[in-house]
Amino acid sequence: MFIENESINKRQEYLTYIKGVSFKIHLNKMVIRLEGKDTLDYLHRISTNSLKSLKPLNKAVTLFTNEKGRIIDRTHVLVYDNGCLLVGNGCEKNKLFSWINRYIITEDIVSTCASNDFSLIEVLGEQSTGFLSLLLGDKFLELNDNNYITFEIAGEINYLFKDSYNGNRFSYLILSSSDSEIVINYLNENKSFYETAIIPDVVYKSYRIENGIPKQPFEINDSINPHENGLISDVSFNKGCYIGQEVIARLDTYDKVQRVLKGIVFEKVINPELPAKILSINDEEIGIITSIVYSEMFKKQIGLAIVRKKYLENDSEFYVADGDDRIKLIITDLPFNYENIY
Repeated sequence: MFIENESINKRQEYLTYIKGVSFKIHLNKMVIRLEGKDTLDYLHRISTNSLKSLKPLNKAVTLFTNEKGRIIDRTHVLVYDNGCLLVGNGCEKNKLFSWINRYIITEDIVSTCASNDFSLIEVLGEQSTGFLSLLLGDKFLELNDNNYITFEIAGEINYLFKDSYNGNRFSYLILSSSDSEIVINYLNENKSFYETAIIPDVVYKSYRIENGIPKQPFEINDSINPHENGLISDVSFNKGCYIGQEVIARLDTYDKVQRVLKGIVFEKVINPELPAKILSINDEEIGIITSIVYSEMFKKQIGLAIVRKKYLENDSEFYVADGDDRIKLIITDLPFNYENIY
């Protein structure tokens, strides 16, 4: 009985973060400041989205891909007069910065790694919209998917913008020139009747995986293209050439995408080293598991995987190795829900 009550309490704790207002401090971030008259034209030429017509206070999401169409990083572009801030993931600290500088030759652009000058805080939870609306008043009404707004905390400028995956499940990101603790304290001091908290890493991980949201370096890296991990909405097919464009366009035109992001449900709880191979009943490798978590919501160990599409066409049995054992897996659509788990 004690175990059952403990399980219920963990689920209730999880729901407190997801149903309320939660803050996630992103320590692995990359912020690059780019200034000069050629900035937007240059970024337009080397990344996947259409950027050159953006104006100050506009925001866009764009991917940087290599020659094989695989992802270097997913970034937010925040435009201001004569330049922009580029906000990426930064798990490999200098990779994006080096990639961008690699192609600057005669362009009027000055690039600066500004990661240490900013903190990045994600605001999520079902009540986050109401909370930020109360905090920022009419200014919050100006915010949409294609812009950002600014507000002050202790005399410092902060930037608020939305993030989304496949057009839904959005959260808000605050890019601040203040220390993250100062921002969190300000948010807590002005929370009114809302319950706010810093979300634990394991709860955030569950939220991300349950909603099928790819993250660097697990589902966003230079072995995966945007067709495979569901980031194809961050690609413009009308803008013309960019690095990796031929490969990405060819995959789309000829329906040659061979892999896709899926959810997996484990028969029992295990702890494999990631990435782990998914095997067919004939021991063929059919995909790789990239993220795993025990879900308090569904009371199952679940994960994300990049899976070969051809093996999903017929009902079959799939496994992952756990030492000498073979643990059965269910491969399912995303996001997770009770229907596709049970």
